[in-house]
Formats: sequence, C-alpha cells, structure tokens
Amino acid sequence: MRDLLAESSEWLARQHREYAAGNITYARGDAISTIPAGRTRFSAMVENSSGLFERVEVWVFLIHIEDMTLDNEPIKPAIGDRITQGDAGYEGTYEVMALPGESHWRWSDSRRNQFRIHAKKIGQNPT
Repeated sequence: MRDLLAESSEWLARQHREYAAGNITYARGDAISTIPAGRTRFSAMVENSSGLFERVEVWVFLIHIEDMTLDNEPIKPAIGDRITQGDAGYEGTYEVMALPGESHWRWSDSRRNQFRIHAKKIGQNPT
C-alpha cells in the first residue's frame, strides 16, 4: 500500500528546495559546500554570561537532507559550522548554535526530509 503522507512530505520538501530556497555556503573548517536552503528568523530569550536574559535574533535554515554534504559526504549540522548568505536583505555570516532547552538542529518534518538548523548572525559580508 502506498504511503501518501510520506510521498506528500517528500513532494513538499522538493517544492521548498526548488521554489523557496536560495544558495548558501555551508562551511566546517576548510570544507565548504554551496547548497540550497530556505531561511526564516525569530527572536528568542537567551541567558548571557552574567545570568541575565536578553533577546537575540535567531535564524533558521531549512536544508534538504540530500543537499547536506561536505566534500561529497553526507553530514549532520554541528555547533560552530558557518553559513554565509548573499541574498539582498539577508547578507551575512551565521554560526550554528543551540537554542536554550533545544539542540542546534532538529528535523523539520516527521519524515526527516529536511534539517531545521538554528544559527546566530555573527557578521556582515564584506562589500
């Protein structure tokens, strides 16, 4: 019997990759890949080194599992990985980080088609 939910989830992930994603550069050390990713941002409260809470802007990158490679090898996101984006309004460098009470990534869907990666903007791209 066909699994219509699995097929629909895979179809939706492909549509997202094709029509709602832009190219990013994903880096870990010296290894770099250019891959398509969707993105969004939101504010979160995090505790700083003084024990005070502050509001920070968190970026979420959605990357299809098949695209998540470095040196042609599949990988999972790691804390400290760098994402560089050059789209107008989103230019910058981002660092993969864990959210309070959460991991630095999770699956975006129940079928595990996409990574949902949390990152913090750490710099502006040079002009």
